[in-house]
Amino acid sequence: MKYYICCMENGIKLDFDKQCTNVQWSNDMFKAVDCEGTVLAIIPIINVNHFIMKKGGAEVEVQKETGSN
Repeated sequence: MKYYICCMENGIKLDFDKQCTNVQWSNDMFKAVDCEGTVLAIIPIINVNHFIMKKGGAEVEVQKETGSN
């Protein structure tokens, strides 16, 4: 299973207990969403540096730049 970790501009990492399986973007906001479609958080895009996607037990990380840099 893949999940996303949100890396904030201030250095804090939000992993949402590995429940964030999708990231949606609209109106300058990111929505962290779980596998059932429940919104876990709404985060202003200016506060996000990037997202890291992790898959299963492997330490595979793919960074998705937000463009706020």
